[in-house]
Amino acid sequence: MWFTRGRARSEARADAIQDERGDKPLSQENPAFKSLQELLRAKGISAKEQDTRLRDFASEFTGIHRKLRDLIPVGDEQDDAQRTALAAPEEGEFEQAIKLTEKLGKQEGDEGRRLRDRAAKLLAASATAKIVVADLYMVLIAPENARELYEQAADELPVNAEERRAEVLNKLGTACYQYGEHDAAAKAFTRGLRLLEKSLGNDHPDVATAFNNLALIHNAKSRLDQAEPLYRRALMIDERVLGHDHPSAATDLNNLALLYKIGQS
Repeated sequence: MWFTRGRARSEARADAIQDERGDKPLSQENPAFKSLQELLRAKGISAKEQDTRLRDFASEFTGIHRKLRDLIPVGDEQDDAQRTALAAPEEGEFEQAIKLTEKLGKQEGDEGRRLRDRAAKLLAASATAKIVVADLYMVLIAPENARELYEQAADELPVNAEERRAEVLNKLGTACYQYGEHDAAAKAFTRGLRLLEKSLGNDHPDVATAFNNLALIHNAKSRLDQAEPLYRRALMIDERVLGHDHPSAATDLNNLALLYKIGQS
């Protein structure tokens, strides 16, 4: 059995709003309702279970209809497919609705992936070109021109190119440092350091270099208490990975010695 009840004025107003938006509350006379009812009977579903399923469908139908109506295809010549898919469930043609909507989703997905892959290649090429130009600006001692290009390149590199992005961020930090923008340099070096730690691990010479770069900024800003642990971390990594007699470890010790000298002066 399908039961209805009287509705308050606020509920009637809500339905009016639904109608204005194109949402269609389901009634017993709707072809979709009748079609599902016949399907349930054919499957031998009990009357009680039919009632439950029909109630659930009635409450879900408006949402399904709204989603299909709001599905705005982007691919070429897909508007008719969307309209046909929208009309199918209203007529109780569920298999047709499934077939048409699934086909539409596949076509939009295929086109979307093609465009996404093309966009990724375009952005990667753009990033490479900007890195080359920025590198040339750095050779010409024009860090103010290189900074924006490095920033754009770091943003345009593929999501999975973390090591390369860290390299660009290191160049960005260097450009900012040479231009006198120490806070921006510290931000770039920190971002690069986090990416290297994530991709290479905590014990890698490139991570030690990143610690040194960040420590340099704090040293330049006379934040010696922040620079010291960074220099020490770089020294610890280089001694453990490269050995105590490696030139990088010697550079780390020299950096610490200079820091202590500044602190005593």
